Amino acid sequence: MKPASMKTSTKPHSNKNHSRQSNVTTSRFAGIIGMAALLPGLLLFGFSAKAVNVLANPGFETGDPTGWVKYGVFDFNTTNNFYYNGGVNISNVWIYDGRFSGKTYGQFNGQVNDNGEYQDVGILAGSVLSADCWVYTSSEDHIAGNDSAWIEVHFMDAGNNDLALYKSQVITPDPATLPLDNWYDYPVTNQVSPVVANVSTLVAPAGTAKARYQIVFHQPTGDGGSVYWDDATLNLISGPTPPSILNIYPSGTLLMQGTNKLAFTVMASATITNVQVVLNGTDVSGSLSIAGSMTSNSVIYPSLQSNRLYSVTITVKDANNLSSSISRNFDSFDANSFTWEAEDYDFNGGSYIDNPVLPSTSNPSPNSYYLKVGVEGVDYHDISLDGTKAYRPSDTMATEPCSDLLRQKYIVAQQADPTIQDYDIGWFNGTEWLNFTHSYPTGTFNIWARMSSPGGSSLTLSRVTNGWGTASQSTEDLGTFTLVNGLGWGTYSWVPMTDPAGNLIQVTMGGTNTLRATTAGNNNAQFFMLVAANTNLPTLTGIYPNSGLQSTNTFAFNANSAAGINAGSIKVTLNGVDVSSALVIGGSSTSRQVTYPFLAPNTSYHAVILVTDINGQQANPTVNFDTFSGSAFLWEGVDYDYSGGLFIDEPSTNAYRGLSGNEGTDFHDTCNGGPANYRPDCPATEPCGDFARAKFVPGVATNYDLGFVATDEWENYTRTYPSGTWNVYLRGARVGATVTNTFGRVTNGWGTVSQDLESLGTMSVSDTGGWQSYRYIPLVDSNNRLVDVPLAGTNTLRITAGDAVNYNFFILTPPLKLKAAVNAGNFVLSFGTQPGFNYTVQSKTNLNDASWTAVGTVGGDGTTKSVSDPKTGPSRFYRLQVH
Repeated sequence: MKPASMKTSTKPHSNKNHSRQSNVTTSRFAGIIGMAALLPGLLLFGFSAKAVNVLANPGFETGDPTGWVKYGVFDFNTTNNFYYNGGVNISNVWIYDGRFSGKTYGQFNGQVNDNGEYQDVGILAGSVLSADCWVYTSSEDHIAGNDSAWIEVHFMDAGNNDLALYKSQVITPDPATLPLDNWYDYPVTNQVSPVVANVSTLVAPAGTAKARYQIVFHQPTGDGGSVYWDDATLNLISGPTPPSILNIYPSGTLLMQGTNKLAFTVMASATITNVQVVLNGTDVSGSLSIAGSMTSNSVIYPSLQSNRLYSVTITVKDANNLSSSISRNFDSFDANSFTWEAEDYDFNGGSYIDNPVLPSTSNPSPNSYYLKVGVEGVDYHDISLDGTKAYRPSDTMATEPCSDLLRQKYIVAQQADPTIQDYDIGWFNGTEWLNFTHSYPTGTFNIWARMSSPGGSSLTLSRVTNGWGTASQSTEDLGTFTLVNGLGWGTYSWVPMTDPAGNLIQVTMGGTNTLRATTAGNNNAQFFMLVAANTNLPTLTGIYPNSGLQSTNTFAFNANSAAGINAGSIKVTLNGVDVSSALVIGGSSTSRQVTYPFLAPNTSYHAVILVTDINGQQANPTVNFDTFSGSAFLWEGVDYDYSGGLFIDEPSTNAYRGLSGNEGTDFHDTCNGGPANYRPDCPATEPCGDFARAKFVPGVATNYDLGFVATDEWENYTRTYPSGTWNVYLRGARVGATVTNTFGRVTNGWGTVSQDLESLGTMSVSDTGGWQSYRYIPLVDSNNRLVDVPLAGTNTLRITAGDAVNYNFFILTPPLKLKAAVNAGNFVLSFGTQPGFNYTVQSKTNLNDASWTAVGTVGGDGTTKSVSDPKTGPSRFYRLQVH
């Protein structure tokens, strides 16, 4: 057993990590069995020196969940991260061993939740094991309230049924269970089922097929605090050892390990019976080169392609029917590719350094960007003035130590100077930008960014075409880096620069150029890279819908390749559902026209397209869009009333700019902070990072949101609303537990401080993944049904916050409902419509009839339509089909 140790560091970093949740079953054993009063680090046992740790990635050194299954919250921290400390960031995280540790805390979702990671390992009955993990909690973010944490080991049969369960001592806020500010080794010493006992080893019962090692953080009531984990062990003391998968290269623990071969070795205590490799979802086992003995194999897959992202799962089985599996994510980029760091933006009004050295804090070099001073509006643009300034402290742009995987050049440099570290641009908010002037290599390139976000985010790269070194610069857009589903602030992703159709953009470079990266917000930027463009990839054109407010029933695109594309090689998933079998595919093999004609109205979609040509080259873009109508009536969240109830009907873009409202009449706000970029009032107005709408032209008009909202704050929106009955949606964003906003109509006292309010329903906003990651939030009643709101003429509508939410806009949509009336011997069926969809009324005389009969079909145009059916009997049943 290793003695408890404690490591310190003084490197600051923002800990902004959040994670999506998934469900997993854990055992909850709140009691502490046996030697509870003893510190876990002192519970020592004489285990065999030959014990083998059968866990993959036990110290989380890949910086991601490789080898583990993550559920709820489990973040990965380096010494660049710091403890949350209630929002006052002071001290850095201490790592027990290596570069990374794991961190657990609650989801703060108002519900009982469990968080952590688990790993399954093949184990046979009768095997003897031990388990432990090094654990830490900081006085700056001490596990609190009713929270608890522990390690558990399940023995399970082939059907995943629990046969036995063992646990460590339970960690609670009581320091006796885990003293503060030091690493302690926590062994699994308590048998919980089928009997309760203190144990020194864990014995696999009859029927065991695997052991599950699991880390658990239990949050029942929303209390705070965190627990850190490092160097987990599940030691096999006796019994058949499952196969080991070793020496994987590329390992995924470094960036840019360019090679054309995937290589690894396999060791087993019994004859190796099967080696399987699944690469990017394709089984390539038939292409493996395997050499060695019956129990020791050297394995090579020789056909990696350059400049690709890979996900591999390796599974090995032996004659004992034991198996091991390990997953890795890696890239095949050349370490010599031309890169530039996001924090190395221009300084002194257009000055730059070609081939800068890596920054040393102990011996700063004039040939690095460390401590350089940029000119606001010339070298960079920062509107929020927030965040850490660790790298360029004289600038307002936030620069922070980076917890990403390292590149080889940093590892080499740190051997000579440990103060050299990697940095990123953090607190990178909507419309902020950075200029990068360099002597770029000559050629045609694809461009990649390394970036992170807790949700969706994007960067637009442009070229400065005029005004270099001045405050008046002209630019031309080159493309966009779109991160669809970020994994957290500290978990970085490779993101290519693409066009709106998701095709990799080819950019011709050469000589001195100034490139500009502009963020839509919710983004950390690490570095950028040029790679030689692949001119043989299939291309996608004409993707529609490809953004928001595009009302249509058909998703369409063209797939093009000179090599040819088989129709069966075109795959589409919508919101996680494979709809490939419903695609309508026409055209020739070199130019396929693809449609999916079954979109629903007023729906948000996440589309993943995969097109593989005859040569195996792929295009694999993702597209977010919705089918709300662009011609629907909507109003901006920032365009609330002004001057005591005044309003603007059909306002031009940014028409409310600079107009002041009256507190208690037009809005109520506690003045709790935030920028006033659009209006001078207490309600904060800031640039919005949601999808681009046509009326907001860059450099002419800006989309703003209303942010920094607090509980019980409200805004009034007076308009001459269109006559009819409507469903109402908010386009909103939030980070944290679900919050319920109320929505109502002012019925009396307009323009005064004494107003009467009619409640219309609620709008509940769950965590959208980021403050600039927006969703449509419907107005619903207490039964979670869409509310039908009748409107005509001038009305004042009000939203009242339950807690912090960002408001982008509100939109009215026609309810998808049939209204029936009898007129002149006909049943008249009326319904609201929207453009891009067809509406068919169908009927039955008896519900037991085998089929429905079409009465009539009309095209939607945003108005109320009707279909008549002769009244030939006492009753009839109708339904409305939208297509």
